[in-house]
Amino acid sequence: MTATSFSENKNILLRDIADLSLGYSYRGRIDTCPDGPIRLIQMRDLTDDQLVDVDNSARSLDQGFAPLHYLKTNDVIFRARGTNNTAAFASAVTESAALVSPLIRIRVKDDSVLSRYVQWFINHPAAQAFLGSGSQGSLVRMVSIEHLGKLPIVVPPLEEQKRITELADLSVREATILRRLANLKETYCRLLISENLLGIDTRSAYGN
Repeated sequence: MTATSFSENKNILLRDIADLSLGYSYRGRIDTCPDGPIRLIQMRDLTDDQLVDVDNSARSLDQGFAPLHYLKTNDVIFRARGTNNTAAFASAVTESAALVSPLIRIRVKDDSVLSRYVQWFINHPAAQAFLGSGSQGSLVRMVSIEHLGKLPIVVPPLEEQKRITELADLSVREATILRRLANLKETYCRLLISENLLGIDTRSAYGN
């Protein structure tokens, strides 16, 4: 399905079911403070598993953040800049956390739509094609908040949304396990080569 046919066949837009707001814009360098009361959510805090890593994010003092900059549990966070314009899910926000531009906060306001489903849908190839068709910039791609808001959304019944997100979660967990297995295999092969070809005693090196 092309981006054009996708948009022509759907009449529910993202802006109809969710509030969109751009993260706080720093004029210069991002100021952090190890003992600050507020977490700063930046691009690097969105994981490969498409989750928001609040616990390991930098801390900051209040920079004059507005309510629209703060995160809540179940918010969807969109990467507006770069080659990867996908969305991550804030599954647990237990302390004050503010979003930094160019990230966009998507907060679903329609009770008939699951936030987790919206995040999954944004990452779907058809939605990604639509977003890419309206992106700006030749060197660094940028998706405007206006174009994101025009994303057509397919909204099935709640039970179907739940099934879709459950399958998506299982797929993400499987991918995580496969990555860990690949890393373990790589480590094992490296140690095996060190012992058999280079004569390095890896057991003593690792304290065994």
